[in-house]
Amino acid sequence: MKILHLDSFTGFGGGQKRYSKISRDLKALGHEMVLVSREKNKVRRTFPGKCYTASFLGDLDLFSFIKIFYIILKEKPDIINTHSHQDHWIGGILSKLFKNIKLVHTRHVDFKVKNNFINKFIYKNLTDFIITSCKKIKDTLISSFPDIKNFDKKIFPVLTLNIPEKKCEKNIYKESYNINQDTKIVSMITRLVSWKGHEYFLKAIPLITREIDNVKFLIAGKGPFESKLRELVKKMEIGEYVIFTGFIEDVENLYCDSYISVLPSEMESPGVSIAESIFYETPVITSRVGGIPEIVENGYNGFLIEVGDFKKIAEVTIKLLKNEKLYKKIKENCRNWKQNKLKDKTPAEKTLNLYRKFLNVSSSN
Repeated sequence: MKILHLDSFTGFGGGQKRYSKISRDLKALGHEMVLVSREKNKVRRTFPGKCYTASFLGDLDLFSFIKIFYIILKEKPDIINTHSHQDHWIGGILSKLFKNIKLVHTRHVDFKVKNNFINKFIYKNLTDFIITSCKKIKDTLISSFPDIKNFDKKIFPVLTLNIPEKKCEKNIYKESYNINQDTKIVSMITRLVSWKGHEYFLKAIPLITREIDNVKFLIAGKGPFESKLRELVKKMEIGEYVIFTGFIEDVENLYCDSYISVLPSEMESPGVSIAESIFYETPVITSRVGGIPEIVENGYNGFLIEVGDFKKIAEVTIKLLKNEKLYKKIKENCRNWKQNKLKDKTPAEKTLNLYRKFLNVSSSN
């Protein structure tokens, strides 16, 4: 089976991590993977197959239409798998020019799609099947298009939890930033964009440092919200506690050095960083939104808060920092949760079964 992925997204987020990992696992099973993306997209570093470049300048980018058309002619994929709006539009139109190619769109984010003529046409007429990275996203999509008959029948949720492949090494970040061994690190590892909840994280810091002295807060990631966050840190006069690391490749080492991780997002799919935190046995405090409750059981392998409740972030953080018995119990639960998930079918296996169902081929192919 050959899968052609189209991705017009400019960044490298959870969606890119998800489909890149699934593609690596599928390639190991003998399937061919091809990607068309923007030239500087970081997903090309981890994608396991042939990579082509398209400009993706807009919905009317005729040059990208023509280029991808010829890539399809050359590669002859069985499935075109799209991941963002623009590549969904382009891939959907082009797939209809080829009789035997199925258009599968993966929806990675949990917010409503505007129910206008163009979007309705794309989802109803150009898309054969949809994979969502959790059940909540399926529900949100259905509520976006209540007027599309039997729309739910073409949507298939796959809870995508990428098992981290790298072992972590302790004290890398403590040494890098001259942090004392007895100082606890509370980290937030995600893109610096407005909806990830960095402001709530920062607002919790003064409440925490009133009761806890030996703590540092590391913010890992890059994004357009960085300058605003730095200004907020300065305004709040908490610079002595906060470290911006920028984008880091070895997130596993930061999880290893982190006592707690926080992700107070306003919207989220399953949240790659949340699953990573639990797999590295770092208790996580996160929002009760999107697909997160499908991963985090409140008080078991992490803690769920309501969006914007920075006081609760502070309360739970202080509790974990002060109560070693509770902290060790949560870490143990993370370990047990991880072991149970390792027994499940992988996201790649689940996705492959769906691809075969979409193509109506036997499992022997």
